[in-house]
Amino acid sequence: MGLLSDQKGVAGLRGLLKGGAGRILGKDTARREHFRLAGFDYGVLAELVDNSQDAILITGEAGEVCYANVGYYQQFDIDQSVVPPPALSTILGRQDNCSDRLFRLQKAIAARQPAKEVMSFVQADKLHRVAVSVAPVSSTSPLCVWRIQRYYRTENSASPELQKFKQILEVIDTAPLGIGIVSETGVVEFANAIFADWVGLSPEEILSGKVTSTDIFEDSSAFWSSSEEERDLTYTGIERTIIVSVNGERIPISALYRIREDTDRGIRTLQLVMRDLRVQLSADLTQLREVEARFLRLFDIAPVGIVIVDQHGSVVESNSAFFKNFGMLFSSGDDFLSIVDETYVAEVRQRIADAARQQLTGQHVDIELHNRGEARSAQLYISPLRESGDASVVLYLIDTTEQRNLELQFSQSQKMQAVGQLAGGIAHDFNNLLTAIIGYSDLLLSRHDAGDPSFSDIHQIKQNANRAANLVRQLLAFSRQQTLQPAVISITDMLAELHNLLRRLLGQHIELTMTHGRNLGQVKADQGQLENVIINLAVNARDALAGNKGRLSIRTANISAEQAQSLDHSWMPSGDCVMIEVADDGPGIPKAVIGKIFEPFFTTKEVGKGTGLGLSTAYGIIKQQGGNIHVQSEVGEGATFRIYLPVYADEEVQTENGDAQLEASADLTGNGVILLVEDEDPVRAFASRALSGKGYTVLEADGPDQALEIVETRADEIDLVISDVVMPGMDGARLMKIIQQKSPGIRAIFISGYAENAFRDSDELVEDYLFLPKPFTLKQLAARVKEAFADR
Repeated sequence: MGLLSDQKGVAGLRGLLKGGAGRILGKDTARREHFRLAGFDYGVLAELVDNSQDAILITGEAGEVCYANVGYYQQFDIDQSVVPPPALSTILGRQDNCSDRLFRLQKAIAARQPAKEVMSFVQADKLHRVAVSVAPVSSTSPLCVWRIQRYYRTENSASPELQKFKQILEVIDTAPLGIGIVSETGVVEFANAIFADWVGLSPEEILSGKVTSTDIFEDSSAFWSSSEEERDLTYTGIERTIIVSVNGERIPISALYRIREDTDRGIRTLQLVMRDLRVQLSADLTQLREVEARFLRLFDIAPVGIVIVDQHGSVVESNSAFFKNFGMLFSSGDDFLSIVDETYVAEVRQRIADAARQQLTGQHVDIELHNRGEARSAQLYISPLRESGDASVVLYLIDTTEQRNLELQFSQSQKMQAVGQLAGGIAHDFNNLLTAIIGYSDLLLSRHDAGDPSFSDIHQIKQNANRAANLVRQLLAFSRQQTLQPAVISITDMLAELHNLLRRLLGQHIELTMTHGRNLGQVKADQGQLENVIINLAVNARDALAGNKGRLSIRTANISAEQAQSLDHSWMPSGDCVMIEVADDGPGIPKAVIGKIFEPFFTTKEVGKGTGLGLSTAYGIIKQQGGNIHVQSEVGEGATFRIYLPVYADEEVQTENGDAQLEASADLTGNGVILLVEDEDPVRAFASRALSGKGYTVLEADGPDQALEIVETRADEIDLVISDVVMPGMDGARLMKIIQQKSPGIRAIFISGYAENAFRDSDELVEDYLFLPKPFTLKQLAARVKEAFADR
């Protein structure tokens, strides 16, 4: 019968069970030995398999039939004397609706994978609908077990109605959708193969009348509740729910359902067409993971700091840019507001709360952050995290520390420029006054002998005017507009002359030491201004010691070009330098202050005890003379200021000294016609008298207009033009340009209370001119005129 080696079907199957097929029940020898010791008879198993209502077939590696039970013979009306029976592929291979399914089953066998197909076929005018499942006996056995479950069989399958029903049934079974019908009482009345497979039962088990919708669906009430108000109408809708299979698997589905009245039975039925959402959800999950990964990459590589917080400001996550830009590392749950400057805490807290309630206006706020004493500026943008289930907020922080510093520096620069312009303007007016005072003092002194009682009084007037002129030079030094009076000087001699003055300034509690470098190079600088710088540094050291005992040391040294290059300081003058080092052992300068000490108006002294202009002026003086000044300090270790000035070449020193001796011994008298253009009457009157006294003919003009009138009539007589630079209506450079066009070859001397470089920056370039800064003495004016005539 079902037995291939004998007619009772026991010995043959027992042989299979003891061989490879025995692994149908026992996965290994130990299990089979356990069954044997327990008294289990494999003959009983053979009887159970042979008498199963399902058709069971065991095939070999080549597809040959190794075993078929009685149910297989009965299912396909095979004479039990036929041994072996035909294979399933032989019986159903010619059926139109079965060949494709058999092919898929054969592929599964080749891949050693289990598979299941539902198929319908006609045999002996009967319509059969079966579920065919196949599985390998084990991973090592070549045998495969086929199980054919019969759903139903109809008579007279040749009738057109049955053929049509067969086609419809095929479509329903092969559709990639679950199809089912549920009565109003909840009993499942129909399930296609896909639906049955989802549930994990055969269609026959589902249609037994014992399976209800509550057994299958996680929530079936949604289908019915949607149409309670329309009970008498056909109703269609879409719902998402979960099918719970018999093995506990949860299958998400989308169901297109229709509720209609079954008038024959007087009840409503639920018709379902269901789509499996697992593939879609899996794809959505994959896409979501890709989006999440992409977001995390963008989140971490963003150039701005990003912090995600909850509605209370507790940190959820922060990116690497926040740590890189602000040096702050958050852990989950940290309070973001703990690093916000207390000035901004209330506003930031309110903005975070508003964003969490979706009430934020979107404007940014400038804040300060503090971490371990270091302050950072930032622009804070706040945005709600709308996709989040909770009230999360995203904080975007742009580091504006450098920008803020630049803004402050620019503001300070504008302030410095404005004050510098004011100082320059005041200095110009004072220089005109001082020129007249000093000049008339010289005229008076020239008419009085040293023994005259008035001589000393006049001399005191001139000395105080010179002191005032020195103060004006300090104003111009602050604005870097002073006219320097450079001379080749010995730093050693200059400091020696300053020693006694510094000793008195420092007082008895501060020890002063000076150490001079050997063979110190000479420099070309304005000695008075350089002395002011040294005095300013000494006074600052005295004030820093605040009455305590201390030491101030001044040291000089030569710095070769190679040494300067090895220091790798971009601000160092190129070439050989002379260094003046002023060091104290006071309290030192904090790092927060050291970068600001050369800024104008910055001072650490008490109100009324410092203007904040001393070091700024010193910096301007040294820079204008081609050098640089640098500070080095640590708190508690004093401060050291180093001044670097370029060395002046020996041959240039000899030339300068020769010129100085020549000037001292030269005869300052002369002759010639000079056009004097000056809008300040006292200055013009003094200069005219001084030059007339030296033998020159002076033509006076109180401004550019009068000067041009004189040139129109007496151009041929004029040998030299002395002109102020800044005058109403037209500056001296423009005036001289016009005069030289009318009378080429006329030389000019420009006099001004401003710096010469301000004149050089004029758009009107004048060739062949000399410059004399105000205030000047009678002797300086006569010497410069003598020089102009000598060079013609």
